[in-house]
Amino acid sequence: MARLLEERLDCAPRVYAHRFFGKTGGPGAFLLEDLGSTDLRALVRQTPHEDGLLDLGRQAVELLLRLQQELAPPVFDAARCHSRAWDAGLLLEEESGPWREALLKDRLALDLDHETLRRECEDLARRSDRLPRKHFIHRDFQSSNLMHRDGRFCLIDFQGARLGPLCYDLCSLVYDPYTALPPEVRLGMIEEYQELGAAFHGLSLEELQAQCALVGSQRLMQAQAAYLRIHAAQGDPAWLSYLRPAASALRQLCEHEVMQDYPVLGEAAWQAWDHLNRGVGL
Repeated sequence: MARLLEERLDCAPRVYAHRFFGKTGGPGAFLLEDLGSTDLRALVRQTPHEDGLLDLGRQAVELLLRLQQELAPPVFDAARCHSRAWDAGLLLEEESGPWREALLKDRLALDLDHETLRRECEDLARRSDRLPRKHFIHRDFQSSNLMHRDGRFCLIDFQGARLGPLCYDLCSLVYDPYTALPPEVRLGMIEEYQELGAAFHGLSLEELQAQCALVGSQRLMQAQAAYLRIHAAQGDPAWLSYLRPAASALRQLCEHEVMQDYPVLGEAAWQAWDHLNRGVGL
């Protein structure tokens, strides 16, 4: 994957050497180029004005569109990756399911109709699964994986690459809890993606926003469950600080018209945000 990204887009660390301990595809070691320590998250923190944030967002969006166009199948061969297929099963087992159990039940003990919520999440996953899944996705296209060097962004942590829906990586970038971008900047980045990539994806802004609500809501569920899992393993309270911006973004996405078929999910998102905003569970 690193060599493909390097050869096609020159946006990944160079692989200087590698060695597998046993059969290919098993444990191994890699010697990679050092891309430094400046990532998009650090740049956002150093940028106080929306114009500057939009400029950074534009650069990241341009890289994403290049990825999707340059690595369209058969250039990117999903059969050569070890990533699980992006489908309804993955969404339920790795995104909405852990969110419901780890955050809503265990952490916050929310008073909800959990059985109806489960059914709504199942329907949401099936609905998302019907979106075309023919695009390259990094699956963790967020600010800490976008390293900035020599005036451009490079990618790391790309071992989860697979085929998936058009907007998954866009949602990971725009609704990234690490950066917690202002709503105006988020909208500007989505508009930029729609305008720059219109000839490629053919979606109107309204269609793109609807897909972002469907897919982005589940991405944010995955993120919150991941923060809790890492906090439990490491004991670092810093991970809990990202729950609140993630919950805020999820609440906003659940207000989109396309999400009105899921009233219990909307209530769960609102209650989780309300509890976290008051410091409960942190």
